[in-house]
Amino acid sequence: MTRDLLRRGIAAVVFVATTVRRLIVSASLACAVVLSTASARGVGSHEMAAPLFRYASASDGKLLAADAATQGVELRKQVGALIPAPLGSVGTAPINRAATFATSDGVQAQTTGLYELAFVHGGQIFKVRSDGTGLVQLTSEGVNSEPAWAPDGSRIAFVHRGGSSGDSEIDVMNEDGSNVVHRTNAGSYNSSPAWSPDGTRIAFSSLRDGQYRIYVMRVDEDWWNPVPLGFDRGWNAQAAWSPDGTKIAFVSDWRAFDILYDLYVMNADGSDVRLLLGGPFFGPVNYYFQPAWSPDGGTIALTVCTNSWDTCFPESTVALVNADGSGLRSIANAGGFARPSWSPDGSIIAFGSSECPDCPSTIQYVTRDGSGSGVLVWDAYSPSWRPSTSAVYALVASHSQKCLDVSGASVDDGAPVIQWQCHGGENQQWRIEAAADGYSRIIARHSGKCLDVNGASLDDGASAIQWQCHGGENQQWRIEAASDGYSRVIARHSGKCLDVNGASLDDGASVIQWQCHGGENQRWLVHP
Repeated sequence: MTRDLLRRGIAAVVFVATTVRRLIVSASLACAVVLSTASARGVGSHEMAAPLFRYASASDGKLLAADAATQGVELRKQVGALIPAPLGSVGTAPINRAATFATSDGVQAQTTGLYELAFVHGGQIFKVRSDGTGLVQLTSEGVNSEPAWAPDGSRIAFVHRGGSSGDSEIDVMNEDGSNVVHRTNAGSYNSSPAWSPDGTRIAFSSLRDGQYRIYVMRVDEDWWNPVPLGFDRGWNAQAAWSPDGTKIAFVSDWRAFDILYDLYVMNADGSDVRLLLGGPFFGPVNYYFQPAWSPDGGTIALTVCTNSWDTCFPESTVALVNADGSGLRSIANAGGFARPSWSPDGSIIAFGSSECPDCPSTIQYVTRDGSGSGVLVWDAYSPSWRPSTSAVYALVASHSQKCLDVSGASVDDGAPVIQWQCHGGENQQWRIEAAADGYSRIIARHSGKCLDVNGASLDDGASAIQWQCHGGENQQWRIEAASDGYSRVIARHSGKCLDVNGASLDDGASVIQWQCHGGENQRWLVHP
């Protein structure tokens, strides 16, 4: 009791000194609503680099079909303008199958892989690939926000509001928007879903039992009985699991209710709550929101708001801090709640930005060291990168329209890689995962083995096989997009192209490496 009275006495003094207007818990709820629906705001003063995403051609039959499954061709026309074209060009081809960025010294940097980004536009959730293709609307009812990918990329948790009550619930859907299920039913305000790294639990915030607390529920078992964690009073929200699953970072006003918003970390069971970043009581006051752990677990990205917790205007930044709370540094201006999200390889951070509290938001990116930046998606907010481990793709030869295939679905080292009529089997599905320096591993889904140039040969005609992944350069590939969306797939060790032998049209034709010549048998369409 004495501790609470002392804390509230201090809070009252700070209120007078800082002219803070919010004094009751209901205002905490209002802040929570702002945080969940605000389009991560603020645009930097620096000139933006070429936009990353482009919208695919309207003649893309597969994408039209996907759109028709949600809102049809008219939706495609409406949202097509979301994806900016690079350098003002008018063409319709993707920038690059690997996401490309301009650094401060003019050098092109890129992520190592073909990733997907979920985001919110007009109260609905969309996803798009990092080459600008595959724009699909996933939700269509109510108002939806805060998409969060499951670690295996198979599902998305999000906040759903429907009806006139104003209540919001945590829902979960498949990655294609199907099979939507409710995972809270408290009849109150629920927000900020975050998956545990093993994909079995979701941490979220909820205004129930008179306090805005953090809870953890099991996604597929007794989800209706969540367990509260951390502080039992005040405003506690925006939980983020560490990649190893042992810690949860979160935001709380525990030090001064409704006055300060600090960054804390606790064990995943709620024990050992520790202050990681705390703002000063007297101005300028920094408020810390929206933590996001880097894939390697060593760094936390966050939004830092200066002197304004409610709108995070006019001053806010995307910042990084070491996992132990040291080394806080800003890497991008973001006048508003940015909701930073790391790319799967940890090389860039997507975040929301707008010029004023009521201005449309854009999703931008900044490289980890702050040297490169640009626009990802117009009129959108709440970005969330899909983990790379689950995204699978078919590689289709341009000349034959047949798929890259592990012969006979063999799981053996040395099994030949061939072309075969596309049938959707797992021996024709490939994960594309970051290796190094803009190269990727291409991994057969059925076997978990890598696309490999036999014996690391440098010769034309050396066969492509699958082999246990070992990290060698003959298992690293650069995917280079041409202007029409097809790509060359180039072996790092030899600089030679993945090639269907003799430009054969036959099922079973061998796939080899060959000096790059631009022929159709060296051009591949990479798509889910």
